[in-house]
Amino acid sequence: MCIVTLTKIYSMTHPYQTLLREITTPTLPTFITSSLNLLSSKSSQASSQTAEIICRSFITLIPRHTTLYRPFATQIRLAIRQYLAPTISDQLHVPSSLQTSAQRLTIMLHQTVAKGGWWRRMGQVIPRAPKRGACHSRYCVSCSD
Repeated sequence: MCIVTLTKIYSMTHPYQTLLREITTPTLPTFITSSLNLLSSKSSQASSQTAEIICRSFITLIPRHTTLYRPFATQIRLAIRQYLAPTISDQLHVPSSLQTSAQRLTIMLHQTVAKGGWWRRMGQVIPRAPKRGACHSRYCVSCSD
């Protein structure tokens, strides 16, 4: 219940710069860390309901506070990986609602990437286009010699 309440408070402070500066910015990283500790704890695995609440909380807050979530993006991906596509060897039952929330959260995490960061990484992965053109067809006017 406190996760839902804090999510609501953080959402409501967003339009007010003074509240954002005084309340959200100093305390949200601690909230994220505590939530991740709940998700990642090996001794007491988070219940599926708690994990879903945390995922939904992050989904709500990421668009409003992308820069505060940026340092935690990798940790979030690691924490929710087990809920994305569980296998039999995981010995973990994941309800479809939790799996959907984890998938939505994974999609939302792209917003935490610094401007141009994703495109720079994709530029390294995608090979350079050949000089002759993309189609390589002998019937293409722009590719013919």
